[in-house]
Amino acid sequence: MKIFLLCFLLVVPCFVFGQTADRIERLLGQDKVSYRDAALLVLEASGRLESARQASADEAFSFAMGRGWLPPGAEANGDAMLNGFSLLVMQAFEIDGGYLYSFFKNPHYAYRAMVYRGIIQGRADPQMFVSGDLLLYTVNRVMNREQLIMNKGRRAFLTLLFTLFSFFFANQLFAVDVGLVLDQNAIVSGTDGDAGFGYNGIFIPRITGLIGDAGDFYISGGINYKSDPWSLVPELLRTDFSWCTGSMDFNVGRMAYDDPLGYVASGLFDGARFSQYTEIGTFSAGAWYTGLLYKERAKIEMTENEYTAYKAAIDWNDFSNTYYAPRRFLAAVDWEHKGLLEKAIVKLSLLGQFDIPDQSY
Repeated sequence: MKIFLLCFLLVVPCFVFGQTADRIERLLGQDKVSYRDAALLVLEASGRLESARQASADEAFSFAMGRGWLPPGAEANGDAMLNGFSLLVMQAFEIDGGYLYSFFKNPHYAYRAMVYRGIIQGRADPQMFVSGDLLLYTVNRVMNREQLIMNKGRRAFLTLLFTLFSFFFANQLFAVDVGLVLDQNAIVSGTDGDAGFGYNGIFIPRITGLIGDAGDFYISGGINYKSDPWSLVPELLRTDFSWCTGSMDFNVGRMAYDDPLGYVASGLFDGARFSQYTEIGTFSAGAWYTGLLYKERAKIEMTENEYTAYKAAIDWNDFSNTYYAPRRFLAAVDWEHKGLLEKAIVKLSLLGQFDIPDQSY
């Protein structure tokens, strides 16, 4: 998607918009943006930098730092983190963040307010780094939400760029990303006279995309291969649809789930999960089934007979009894809270596991 978007932007007449388009292109290629670059874009988009000349990134950083819109100790070339970026956005756009944010006005409550108001969506962490994609996407969401009017020439063009970005990256089904992962291992064991060689791995094609302003999908499959004896085993990996709107998140399909200790259930499961983001933490409820998974993907408690079947090789003449995981129905209610100045995460889970009798075990 990045390649398509950048190619589109490059056809804009460069004698008028070349410098801004180059900067947007550079941001889109960055996995981590600096506080100075984030400050420049946010302050321009919010109309805080109004002058006859274009301000520099260092001037934007100094402007924001001097007003307490960035975390204490933030460095101009330091990698911007999501909570610090949230404070900058909340202050620059004058977003109402509730009574806790109004009283403290720090990165912690700015991040929580952004999540609560649906500006930050999906699963995010306040300590994660801000990429160029996320920077542009978030500023675009804020501009749409606040319905800001930009009537200056340079700011009007930024609005056009953000609109194009939203149209192709967020509002269309054709905003897709295709990838391919190859994970392989080679093992040599034994002595020179009695050496053994083993080779195994998995080949994973995937496709992800955005649907509208709040939906996204993820489709992936895998082909497991190994030697001694040589075998190929196909499987459907993470394949789910997610819908985020406001302060809620709904997921359905084959998704990853782990209980807080990773002891009862861990891995991929088929089902649905609903999450609600609030100022006192994230509440989630979900239900899943294991019986359609490749047996190596569901990490669950097993009986002795189930474990023996788990270790057995795939028999294509007895596929249903040697390929699938033991049949379980799982249901969970979770609560997660990032406390102690976001240095510790508290997770509580009420998990139920129900066995479905299977005579083959």
